[in-house]
Amino acid sequence: MRRLLSGLIGSRLPVEQRPTGRLLVVKLFAIGDCLNATPLLRSLRACLPGWRIDILTGEWSSAVFAGNPNCDDMIVIPDGWFREHRFLPLLNLAWQLRKKRYNLALVVHRAPEIAAFIALTGIPVRIGLDLEGDGFLFTHPVTEPGGEHEIRAYNRLLTPLGGATDDVLMEVYASSEELQFAGRLWKEAAIDDRTVIGLTVGGASNPDTLWRLWPHYGELAQRLCQRHLNVALFGGPTDRKAGDEVIRSLEEALSASDVPGRIRSFVGKTSLGVTAELMKRCAVIVAHDAGPMHLAAAAGCRTLSLFAPTDPRLKAPLTPDCRWLAADLQCSPCYHRGRYGTGCSTDCMASISVETVLQSLMQMLEERSLPF
Repeated sequence: MRRLLSGLIGSRLPVEQRPTGRLLVVKLFAIGDCLNATPLLRSLRACLPGWRIDILTGEWSSAVFAGNPNCDDMIVIPDGWFREHRFLPLLNLAWQLRKKRYNLALVVHRAPEIAAFIALTGIPVRIGLDLEGDGFLFTHPVTEPGGEHEIRAYNRLLTPLGGATDDVLMEVYASSEELQFAGRLWKEAAIDDRTVIGLTVGGASNPDTLWRLWPHYGELAQRLCQRHLNVALFGGPTDRKAGDEVIRSLEEALSASDVPGRIRSFVGKTSLGVTAELMKRCAVIVAHDAGPMHLAAAAGCRTLSLFAPTDPRLKAPLTPDCRWLAADLQCSPCYHRGRYGTGCSTDCMASISVETVLQSLMQMLEERSLPF
């Protein structure tokens, strides 16, 4: 029925070109997904150079768009408004957006409830993704073929505007204060006397979602330190427990004379921009599929990504310096549109061994002729 409505209501005609106008981009929730939308923002600025581009986003991931020159203003709302169906605040927001008289809305979501909300704003042209008939409330639904990388799927939203792009490079910006703070933190950490490997021990919780972590970061950190490498741990405020557990599990081993490497934790101590700047100082970042993985790639870091429930062909960073490893399980990948597969094993990430990760990591270091 949704597919039928999408075909009946939606227009396939390009949007009438105007030299100026007001565009509202809607992108909320997960940090990684928001980073995946930054190539689209850059392409929108090139496609609509005279337009004002605002973005409606949530508190959780608003830092992704801070300082982005392709965004003129941010409208930041609590993430729970949509997930908890907070009708009164959303109705008030729709009224406030209506008064701004946007000409065009571009919705980077596959959620009919968000499409319905945007329809209430009275924005005349509404472009959005249509994967499984979800786009029936848009004036210009953009059909997805399925099985396409998230960034390329987002880029399809340019089609009704008469544009096209294969720009897949994510980006993140740090303020001058964040740059200075990152420099001080790194100097105080005293780990730049040798090659540093970054490990993203957390970053597995978004609003209403609990992701699957790779459970072997502690063992990997110890093996790296034994090879005369230093280790930096990264994660957000909700990841402090995971970072503390890694440190605690290694305290005895790292105090031994035969473990020359040092480990420092930045987990929960820095903003998104500061974390990105610290990551740039690492030779390689090892990350599971979560926000910090995308952040490392957006910062231009060499990244080794680990996948099990999610599909690396749809989610892995597309930058040349990024590689990925996936669990060799018959049921993997199983994650689709916010749901894990029936009977999905919680041990799927654990099936990626430390030895496998270490081998790929050492190869990446060899290619750069870095000592280890």
